[in-house]
Amino acid sequence: MSGRSSLSGIGSVEKTGRKNTWRIRVALGKDPVTGKYRKSPSRTVHGTKSEATKALMEYRAEIMDASAVRPSDITVGEYAARFHEEREHEFRSPLAWNREAYEIKRIAEAFGAYRLQELDTFTLRNAYSRMRKEGATESRLHRVHQKLSQIMNQAVDDGLIAKNPCSPISIPRPKPKERHSLTVDEAQRLNSIILGLPASAPHCAVLLALHTGMRRGEVLG
Repeated sequence: MSGRSSLSGIGSVEKTGRKNTWRIRVALGKDPVTGKYRKSPSRTVHGTKSEATKALMEYRAEIMDASAVRPSDITVGEYAARFHEEREHEFRSPLAWNREAYEIKRIAEAFGAYRLQELDTFTLRNAYSRMRKEGATESRLHRVHQKLSQIMNQAVDDGLIAKNPCSPISIPRPKPKERHSLTVDEAQRLNSIILGLPASAPHCAVLLALHTGMRRGEVLG
């Protein structure tokens, strides 16, 4: 029989090998960068399980008091992670949810340490210029800027900043490259080649796209 119990969203109480001795840990939520759930350092307490649970609640209150931040101290990285988590119910596709997580990660890497009220248009222009020099494509910059602007608009609505620093900056979406579709003969030849190969997931994906006209994202979905 396990001596460990969890209190949903709060932490855990685990019995040690010693009588009336417990190990408690507080749940600290998901790390915005790694996506992994974190826990506080463990504490050893003595008494009944009820007393250990009470000690866990006190430990949690202690951590919350120590980590409480004023709205003016919230960083771009913290706010972006919260923005992403609160929007999970809006996504029908896990792929779309993961794509936004990828953009949030890029935003955290570039601007995460800034406080919301510190991030201004001048800083953004300099950051985008630096990212271009480091090899970032216009397509990547466009996605990052669009998502950051969406986040900062939310911060305006929440009363955390007076205006969106992204608004004066325009990074147009790059024009898509011209695509060339297969001719009927090419499509028939590709179909014959795939059917002559051993069945596999990639081959099925190609056939599905060839016969339905689905886009890559739709096939993968």
